[in-house]
Amino acid sequence: MGYIGWRMERAAARGVTRGSTGIVKYTALLCWWMLAWPFYLAGWGIRHRGEVAQAGRATADAGRQVRGHAQKHPKRAAWAGLVAGLVFCAGGIGGGTVLGAVIFGAAAAWCGYLLLKWRQAEKKTALAAVAARADYEHRLAADGDVRGLYGQYPPTA
Repeated sequence: MGYIGWRMERAAARGVTRGSTGIVKYTALLCWWMLAWPFYLAGWGIRHRGEVAQAGRATADAGRQVRGHAQKHPKRAAWAGLVAGLVFCAGGIGGGTVLGAVIFGAAAAWCGYLLLKWRQAEKKTALAAVAARADYEHRLAADGDVRGLYGQYPPTA
């Protein structure tokens, strides 16, 4: 039994018989509220333009700060995106929201892909540095330099 049925039973127990006018009234008020709240919100926004503009500027500033931090520290941002995506994906699966789980799962997968790509690039750069150092030491050894024979760390006598 819903709220309206409960109200009618309670009124009947007190001896008040309104018939269906209570249901009609509550249904009309509910429909009016469902249609009117966007207009009320728009009117409030018009009456308080300064506050709305200030909140919009503050939100934009916060967005710029987060974007700047993510640009300075892309790996941290990717890790945060991976963790948040996995948490919200699990929450979407647990809550039965398939679309949310798919969206956050895709975001987590993208962040994981970026992290793997950056890791492979770092490994490739490190291997290239080792190969360049070996070539340099080979040239030194071919020229007869002792540094080419012992490498970066010659023995101490």
